[in-house]
Amino acid sequence: MSAAVYVASAFTAVCLWNWLGPNGLRHIPTIGRSVPVLSYLGSFRYIRHAKEMFQEGYSKYKGGIFKIPMPDQWLVVVTGPQLIDELRKFPDDTMSLPRGLEELIAAVHLFGEVVVKDPYHMPLIHSHLSRNLAAMIPQAQDEIFNAFDELIPASGDDWVTVPGLKTMVDIIARGSNRIFVGLPMCRNKEFLDLATSFTMDVSKARFLINLFPRVLKPFVAKVVNTVPKRVQKGLEFLRPFIEERERLRQEHGQDWADKPNDMLMWLMDETNKKGHGIDMVVLYLLIVEFTAIHTTAMSFAHALFQLAANPELAQPLRAEVELVLKEENGWSRSAVSKMKNIDSFLRESQRLNGISATAVWRKTLKPVTFSNGTYIPAGVFVVAAATGTHLDEQNYPTPDVFDPTRFANDNDSTQSFVSTGVDFVPFGVGKHACPGRFFAAFEMKLMLAYILLNYDVKFEAGKEGIRPENKWFGSTIIPDPTVNVMFRKRQI
Repeated sequence: MSAAVYVASAFTAVCLWNWLGPNGLRHIPTIGRSVPVLSYLGSFRYIRHAKEMFQEGYSKYKGGIFKIPMPDQWLVVVTGPQLIDELRKFPDDTMSLPRGLEELIAAVHLFGEVVVKDPYHMPLIHSHLSRNLAAMIPQAQDEIFNAFDELIPASGDDWVTVPGLKTMVDIIARGSNRIFVGLPMCRNKEFLDLATSFTMDVSKARFLINLFPRVLKPFVAKVVNTVPKRVQKGLEFLRPFIEERERLRQEHGQDWADKPNDMLMWLMDETNKKGHGIDMVVLYLLIVEFTAIHTTAMSFAHALFQLAANPELAQPLRAEVELVLKEENGWSRSAVSKMKNIDSFLRESQRLNGISATAVWRKTLKPVTFSNGTYIPAGVFVVAAATGTHLDEQNYPTPDVFDPTRFANDNDSTQSFVSTGVDFVPFGVGKHACPGRFFAAFEMKLMLAYILLNYDVKFEAGKEGIRPENKWFGSTIIPDPTVNVMFRKRQI
């Protein structure tokens, strides 16, 4: 029997098992086909037409649960405030966030089992980054402002045209890495290229890996996974800094004078406790880059496109920024936190143009039953419907309209950009909500305020007043990477 026949037989057996086995989920309504083999072939519709599939599922089964075929497994989608609230409340030994993220990005195949079992970069973001945010704001602010001036060199009355998404990626990479690795590395173009391209490497590899049934994923990963090479490249940049810090630790003890207070140092401290080598420091740092840069950049590009399509929205926002800076005697965390209209603008942009159609990613470790009677066995990938939730008129009046002041309520902290709830889930919800959202929100608010003070913004001739359509790739929603944005130095 030829190898092709063996592969075809194995493929058919996997498809039949996915349908007839314990995780067949035949009792859950399906968007698309649920018949063996046909459901696998139909799953490729998900790659190109996930938007329509999520819309269909939410319209038909709102307040309930449906499933969508992905190439490697079923995606079970939970809708409605009650069931989303139940999803977030399941205990960690029943519904696992790390295992859910592993399914989302094929982490075990790309990063290894150690990272999946012990993602210690996450509590570091929550405890160290959030706790030190006030002290780090001047550094991030300095880097972001410098990056704008260098990457958007507008002067006089001339308009400068730049690629919208890529420029925001570059600016956020610099601002973030001022906190992650500090000067001078945060301005090293080769290192920043590594940090920003790492996300694309992971995204491409996980897409290819997730095209295949579970049994074939390890073999595919060996062919497409470039993470080990990227870690070695990262070591070339960071080894001298890591070794010098280790030398100072050996000479002066754990808490020496002038010990750096950045993500690289926090990871070094934690990695030492775990007994890992410096290659793991670099791996975890690149994973932090992966989680921080592109998600923030895409979210901000969505908002920038909204402003460029509607330049008339700038003036009231600008007036608020000028007033707050005058009252606060300049830039500070307090000043940025008082910019309620800026906050509302970004939250509304995130609601209307999020970066994913799903949120609250979980993997069932034990069987669960929701209050509507839906039984889900162990080993199933479960998510909440984000786009459907955010465009539901029961949650938001005129949900298709961008209302920049929708959340500008001084007396309601639950409506702030970083606040989560069953009707606003871009950052997740509950105790596992994104721990880096406070830093990301600060960066985005700072960037928007700086743009308003220093630039006029618009789209190129012939595209004025029209916000470009987003690009969908599976459940990922990307601001069109081909779109240029024009900046002119604001005349004061």
